Amino acid sequence: MKPWTRDDTKDWINLVLGRFEDFEYYRDRTLDYCENHLIEDPDLVTKCVVATLIWVAAHRNETLSFTELLDLLHVPLDDNLTVKDRQIIIPTEELTKLDHQELLQVCLNS
Repeated sequence: MKPWTRDDTKDWINLVLGRFEDFEYYRDRTLDYCENHLIEDPDLVTKCVVATLIWVAAHRNETLSFTELLDLLHVPLDDNLTVKDRQIIIPTEELTKLDHQELLQVCLNS
């Protein structure tokens, strides 16, 4: 195993930064979509954002845990997290095959 270098650290930071930029970009596109389609119900908007964040992780071939999802949604976490809270969210194959617009339509029609 080779030693971890400064370049390795830079590459890792860029990967993490790219991940959050992707989450932010698609979250913002989701909010724009909801606004443009006059969707104001907070539960429906949240449903679209949650589905989008799971979709982004799947398209990046990455995992997303429930606690990470809450963190991305800026939901305060308490100190009583359980193993279940740390479980990985596994999207359906059907969800991963959709493009972003199709995903939002499924959310709005279900």
